[in-house]
Amino acid sequence: MTQQLEEKERQLKMWKQEFQERKAELMREKDELTKQIKQLEEKEKQLKMELGKKNKELEKEKGKNEQLHTAQNKVKDELEKQKQDLLQQLKEAQTEREKNKKDLQSVENKMTQKQTSDKKESFFGKKEELLQTQWKLDKKKKKYERQLLNIEKVLEPIEIQMAREIK
Repeated sequence: MTQQLEEKERQLKMWKQEFQERKAELMREKDELTKQIKQLEEKEKQLKMELGKKNKELEKEKGKNEQLHTAQNKVKDELEKQKQDLLQQLKEAQTEREKNKKDLQSVENKMTQKQTSDKKESFFGKKEELLQTQWKLDKKKKKYERQLLNIEKVLEPIEIQMAREIK
């Protein structure tokens, strides 16, 4: 019986030693996992801080973009207004040109109908004045057309950019 007891005692000691070794191993694993958890928590904290910074930067950029978009809209609106004004001025200049052209033709017709040189002389002054007016109106028309073209050149990239932003 003592032999059995000794055998059981040895077995118990062996199990106790295995248990203590396993317990020590589990404690080391627990310590390692605790260390990893702390590292992950620190990494998470760092990432949250970086995310906060990035969000602030994005908000700043968003604000700048909104300001640029507002300015771009104001420029576009002003250019559209100038374009409309120029179209109106061009229309008025064209109407003036047509009237001046009719007046010029009328003076030329009267010059050919009048036989005396005195009457023709008075029409020459009027014709010269009408030709100069026609020349000025042609110049004004070209100026307005050039300005319209310049406005169109400026508006085009703005409109393209705004179309991209809508998509």
